[in-house]
Amino acid sequence: MRAMVLAAGYGTRLGDLTKEWPKPMLDVNGRPMIGYIICHLVKYGYSEIAVNLHFMPDIIQNYFGDGELFGAKITYSYEQSLLGTAGGVRKMGDYLGAAGAFLVQYGDVVTDQDF
Repeated sequence: MRAMVLAAGYGTRLGDLTKEWPKPMLDVNGRPMIGYIICHLVKYGYSEIAVNLHFMPDIIQNYFGDGELFGAKITYSYEQSLLGTAGGVRKMGDYLGAAGAFLVQYGDVVTDQDF
């Protein structure tokens, strides 16, 4: 199954916390928020995950690599300029559509929701 994690934004409402660090990579109990999200998706069978990137993309890419260490195959979608929620998903339309149904998850929302 495929999912997309939206992680391209600046996170400006958090002020200094996100001036030099992407919001999804902010630490929650010793681990980046997006790390919890990726692992939660894998737990529910989402083994192919797209992540859109814009602000400081190398930090996220360097942390997750191809996703193998997290039990997933991660595909990255770099946005030259921010496309917004629907634009980011639309850009990955061929990738996501090939799966039939797919899940979209925000990169800054940690949940224990049963997917």
